[in-house]
Amino acid sequence: MNRNATLVLALMALLAGALGYLLFAPPVEGGEVLGMGQTEETAGPGRSDAELDLGPSGGGEESERVEIVVPGPITTDPSLVRPATDLTTLTGRVVDADGRPLTGAEIELWGSASRLEPAELGIELAVFAPGAERPTLDHPRVTSHRTARTDGEGRFTFEELPALSTFLNLEARHGQLAPLRVFALEPRPGRARDLGDLVLVAPGTLAGTVTTAEGLPVRNAEVYLGGESFTAGRQDQPVRPITTTDGRGAFQVAGLEPGVYAFGAVAQGFAMGFSRDVRLEPGEMAEDDIEIQLVPGFPAVIELVDADDQSAIVGAEVELEPNQGGQTHRIAVTSDAFGLVRHPGVAANGYLRAWVEAEGYLSTNSWVRVSEDKGGLPNGRLALRSDKTLTLTVVDDETDAPIAGARIDATQAGFGALEGPVRAGFAVPLGVPPAAITDAEGRASLPMDRDQPYLTVTAEGYAPVTETRVPRSSGNQRSANRAEDSEFEVRLKRGALLAIEVTGAGERLAGVEVELRLAHHDPAADDPREDEGRGRNGWRNNRRDQLDFETSSLAWRTEEGLVPVRRTTTDGGGAAAFGGVPVGLYYLELRMPSGDAFGPTSYGPIQVLADTSRLDLEVELLPAGAVEGVALFRGEPAAGQRVLLIAAANAEVLEAGSDLPDRAHVLETDVAEDGSFALPAVAPGTWKAVALLPYSIADHRLPIGSPQALRYQLSQNAQLIEVVSGATTTVTLEGQSRGATLSGVARINHEPVRGARIRGSWRSPDGSRQTFSTRTDAEGRFEARGLLPGEWSVQATTRSTTEDAERQVNRSWITFHRGAVFVPDTGDAWAELSAETGAVQLVVQVVEPETKPVDSEGNELDFATPYYTRVQLRPDPEAGGVPGMSDDDAIDTWVNHKRTQLIDLLPGGHYRMSVQSNAWDEVTVKLRVVPGSETKLEVEATLKGEEPQQAINTLPFDSFGY
Repeated sequence: MNRNATLVLALMALLAGALGYLLFAPPVEGGEVLGMGQTEETAGPGRSDAELDLGPSGGGEESERVEIVVPGPITTDPSLVRPATDLTTLTGRVVDADGRPLTGAEIELWGSASRLEPAELGIELAVFAPGAERPTLDHPRVTSHRTARTDGEGRFTFEELPALSTFLNLEARHGQLAPLRVFALEPRPGRARDLGDLVLVAPGTLAGTVTTAEGLPVRNAEVYLGGESFTAGRQDQPVRPITTTDGRGAFQVAGLEPGVYAFGAVAQGFAMGFSRDVRLEPGEMAEDDIEIQLVPGFPAVIELVDADDQSAIVGAEVELEPNQGGQTHRIAVTSDAFGLVRHPGVAANGYLRAWVEAEGYLSTNSWVRVSEDKGGLPNGRLALRSDKTLTLTVVDDETDAPIAGARIDATQAGFGALEGPVRAGFAVPLGVPPAAITDAEGRASLPMDRDQPYLTVTAEGYAPVTETRVPRSSGNQRSANRAEDSEFEVRLKRGALLAIEVTGAGERLAGVEVELRLAHHDPAADDPREDEGRGRNGWRNNRRDQLDFETSSLAWRTEEGLVPVRRTTTDGGGAAAFGGVPVGLYYLELRMPSGDAFGPTSYGPIQVLADTSRLDLEVELLPAGAVEGVALFRGEPAAGQRVLLIAAANAEVLEAGSDLPDRAHVLETDVAEDGSFALPAVAPGTWKAVALLPYSIADHRLPIGSPQALRYQLSQNAQLIEVVSGATTTVTLEGQSRGATLSGVARINHEPVRGARIRGSWRSPDGSRQTFSTRTDAEGRFEARGLLPGEWSVQATTRSTTEDAERQVNRSWITFHRGAVFVPDTGDAWAELSAETGAVQLVVQVVEPETKPVDSEGNELDFATPYYTRVQLRPDPEAGGVPGMSDDDAIDTWVNHKRTQLIDLLPGGHYRMSVQSNAWDEVTVKLRVVPGSETKLEVEATLKGEEPQQAINTLPFDSFGY
């Protein structure tokens, strides 16, 4: 056979294969053929999009045709390629304390489906151990594990990381420097995120002592390193012991990274005590005077048994939290061979709450009362019920046909910011297996536990449904006792089809990137006809700095505040589509990645209602303009700062100031060394331009000491600009200052005061306000950073230092200095806060009248019993007042009238003292306190007759009034 015949036969074979594929090709993944206008798409590097020609709208046979159109390759600038909507890219640079890049630094990253603490990942927070064992993908809660090393410039990059329903945990290590750890880092779905400079410093050391209330050392006390776990917002995380005290009650923890730490300690016979918060900063990485004082307590024992046969439950994971008042804490323990769990010490007659997790049993939590008369016997018994089975049947809402392959995901009750999209059904956790997948009959079974009470059911082409798995209660013991095997039906409805046509300059545009973004799962949430008080659901709130979606958050997160759901590109006819869209409120973000001819734009809001089957949307891209200019700080180039252009994405009126629209479209760029910047492709319209400091990931907070200062600078420096098609707009922006630093020292009677509370406040003429609060160290020094220039009101308060318990007065903080400090706009300020004080030795003499009072019928009444004695000191302005205190200041104390009391650390001056009790009328005395002296004062009070309304055991208000 000659060569020509061979070629003919080969060509015929290829044609026959192509025809066979067109006739007998299997349906697309998900078990269904793509319908009219639907598209199966996944965007991002290395992913292909199957685009569908929507065809002409309207009826007729022609509109029913489904034609698969494969567009030709589109030339795209690699720098503009973004990750898929369910992925993210993470990059950064590792440097030392002097800003020099560290080559070869090891970066380890773990992804997790929920927020994790270091101990939950198996990482010891305190001890610096570079060779310690690390978690891997075998860890039950780790969904991804990556490692990288920095290059010659200290840079590292992680690509295609999971982003939806995922928290990223990162650790950077280099030599003997302290590791830098960042936990529960919120990724940017569909976006790259630059973490900036990660600064590694030499490890720090903290040391202290654990004593009784009498000052005696407590040996073998368990010391817990809480970090932020002992501070606001983190009480729900269990803590574990990190070390024990020696014979002198001393402890030491080394290898610490910069950050805020707090210690707790507990011992047999003592309840948990806490230290003050301690901050380690790169320039100050050691402190050795931490004190923890313990009060008496009693061991608490809880017995765990099977509810059916009363056998002991071994190996149950239990978290224990006493309600002893003040700071709360949880400790993690495991039941022993007898089913017992122990807490070393709880205050007498207090309560202990236990959260119990045991394999094969329903999780539960309950309160147990702690009594000192138990003598080590169990304070309570918790009976756990065997786990039950929950069966779901998933069917089509219209046809009642079972849906095979439906995915069921389980989510915890407290939805995090990243779990919202999963609950709405737009994404599933990458790397996390589903709780169950329905079989051919649409059925699936899973345990009926309540760790993850929300179940989200999703299937290709259907709108998701979120159900609460039974028992549908708050999860107390009684509902668990009633739990039985159960089943229920989930009905899924077909989602809506969004058909989009994109034009520009009268032409249909091919290759336009179209992104569908979720604003709210409630389609009426942003409807102007609705009540303005309805808040939007902030899926991507910045919880770290507690500012939510405010302008200051843009210092590190230039997101539009909407969750990317899906992304595709327009075909050759300018058409794109999203199918299976559930009920909700959406926006479209569109951009032309192949050039600068058209500026990016936003389209919306788009309401998808329960009865919405299809929406046809027409979007026009306008010819782009450009913005360029310089950013200056005090006349010099503001190199390294970031320029943002912010536009309203939903036709809001954009005004100057710090407020952002609810839906913002944001463009960003960095300022060059000479202060210049340029944004070449900007959509025409009104934009807000600001220059600001980048976020510092290293210390988990804004780059200056106070977010109020950042917001104020933005409100002063933001400018409104009008961008015109085809034209370049030039603007000069004022950069941001990191703020000045106020340092100083606090002294009383010429001696430094340790632990004094220093507070400052600043107010601008327009009412803007900034505050700071800090404490002095062992040498009486303090420092406040990030302050705006101007006159600051500063005050210093302290507690009594009297060591004689018999003479000590129960009282709160007392002011010893109040004044003004001027903070310049360049350089730093220094303040001397000092006072000379005296003391008052107070004796309250109670006199009983010779005759008892009588009631209306002549019966003798008993005298009232004093339940408290309150002493209040206020400056006496008529006699000259007290320097450093305002006339409105008040010192509230609570004294015992049966013995001599010493009220010390009183600034010298003239006071008006009032003494009162439920048993006698108020007694007022004028008093002069002479610095360096102790004034003896006796107050005589006459008892009153017993009256019901006076016989109340009420404590005084013990605080310092401002």
